[in-house]
Amino acid sequence: HNSPGSYSCSCNTGYAKNGFHDCVDIDECVNSNGGCDHICVNTEGSYFCECEQGYGLQGFHTCVEVVFGFSSPALTVHENEGIVHLTVVLNDTHEETTIVTFTTASDTANAPSDYVAVSDSLTFPPGASEQSVSIVIQDDQVLEGTEWFLAVLAASEVKVQSVITIQDDDSIIIGFLNNEMNNVSEKEGNISVIFGVVSGTLGLALTVEVTTMDEGTKGNFIGVSVNTILTPSSPNASVSILILQDNVVEDTESFSVSLMLVTQG
Repeated sequence: HNSPGSYSCSCNTGYAKNGFHDCVDIDECVNSNGGCDHICVNTEGSYFCECEQGYGLQGFHTCVEVVFGFSSPALTVHENEGIVHLTVVLNDTHEETTIVTFTTASDTANAPSDYVAVSDSLTFPPGASEQSVSIVIQDDQVLEGTEWFLAVLAASEVKVQSVITIQDDDSIIIGFLNNEMNNVSEKEGNISVIFGVVSGTLGLALTVEVTTMDEGTKGNFIGVSVNTILTPSSPNASVSILILQDNVVEDTESFSVSLMLVTQG
């Protein structure tokens, strides 16, 4: 927020200030279980409540007994499997037709880029106790890390959720983009090392450490060791290295520059 002669930073809902510029996630589940009856799940910038097997969520926090649900409250699928199968069950004998709605809800995984959204009604004839449903998983060739979304059953304003986790199988290669830096003149004074994604597609933030190593230059450059963040919108970056002109006759000298992945996500 700009103000006369100054400015201030604020955080979005679900985040708290950390220093002057940074925002960090608030873990809402720490205090009173987030108000959830059973299970509180913290997410980046938010949270949600889950119920134990045999219960469904009424509203945001309250768990009530239900006769329908998923056979498993959570499933994990590899992105390249292409599809995930779920089993919906009724837990009691019923003499009338029962209808349950089945939908999907995005979280860190989004439709249609990560999976194909579903919205359907499941009809259980008298005596039927289970049905199978499927969700298509998109193999998008983008490095994103582990993501997840929800499969949701609902009836009479009560819902039951199953968390579907997608394990990413994609990769990228990070390397140098300007080979001309391999040979520089001492009088150039400053060289720019350009690096970034040379193969694959980046779908999340990566922190890369750039470090110089002296290979016998006797201090003829200013070493660096810096962290740089690569993002989907800025997959390349550069670092400047100062070359010192010492007016001394010397043999050809060298130093090296290394890249190391520090964190992702």
